[in-house]
Amino acid sequence: MKKKLFLSLMFVFMLALVACGSSSDEDTITPAPVETSAPVAPPATPYDLVVKVTDQDGNPIPWATGSIQTSGKDVSATADDAGQLAWNGLPDSGGSLTVSAQGYLPAQESLSLEQGANELSIALERDPYALDPAEACQPGQQIVFVEDFEDYQAQGMSDISDAKWSFIDVEERGTVLEFISTGESATTKSSTKFGNAVWFFDMKTDGLADFTIFFHQYNIDEGIDAGPYWYFIPSKTGEPFELNFERPRDRGVLATSEMPVFDAGDWHTLAIAYYGGDISLWVDGQMALNVQHDPPIEQGNFGFIVNQGTAANILFDNMIVCGLEQPYAP
Repeated sequence: MKKKLFLSLMFVFMLALVACGSSSDEDTITPAPVETSAPVAPPATPYDLVVKVTDQDGNPIPWATGSIQTSGKDVSATADDAGQLAWNGLPDSGGSLTVSAQGYLPAQESLSLEQGANELSIALERDPYALDPAEACQPGQQIVFVEDFEDYQAQGMSDISDAKWSFIDVEERGTVLEFISTGESATTKSSTKFGNAVWFFDMKTDGLADFTIFFHQYNIDEGIDAGPYWYFIPSKTGEPFELNFERPRDRGVLATSEMPVFDAGDWHTLAIAYYGGDISLWVDGQMALNVQHDPPIEQGNFGFIVNQGTAANILFDNMIVCGLEQPYAP
């Protein structure tokens, strides 16, 4: 009897051990599977483009600009000193490239780019009626402003959209800016300010013109120095030029030309030079007046006021401002 009881107890004990072993196996922590993501594709190589812009002789044109129309966008660039236009990261291989430069006819090309770096050379053809900035100023002078109106625009000049102003084509000259006589006054001025510089422009009237040429013009709105600052030359066809100045509490006549220097019916080239207070007016290469002003009005905008008494149309062409490092000599 005791032996049977002992065997029974041993059997129960063995069952307990087996049960404990299986429970231990069930409680074992299995590491979670490591999640693996799909391999990431390398980014697509962008489309880059460098365009070298030259004239017909292979000389670089550093003032060239370019525009690429692609994927519904217009991406612009300006040339560096070597005449190179650069675009990085263009969104598409195709598109249309337009390259233009003052003094040259614009050029257009269709693009078919490869991924990565692309190079292209474009030689622009001279516009026979347009000013070439490389020839507009003397050696050592800085080009500040050039406008010949050949694109039927007057960049950087205000109120040109007024109906009193228009662009017309003139034989052997190309496009010019015209003031249409309306019995009303009109004003246009540059957004560019200049200091030591010479300002050239061509001008022609077909009758009695009453206009004012002004330069170094600006205003101070507040304070004890508030008021207008400018040099101005009231001018009428067939009459001498008169150089005036005005600033708060001070104005007067600085100089008058000795004889009439502007006649109707012909084109004339005028130049107004300023260097450190030395001011001179030139007509067709001949000095009309010269004066030293102290203290001078050192910088400002240039422009024209066509007065109400004008009974003629007035034409303007080839406006150039060249910065001076020394007194002007034509």
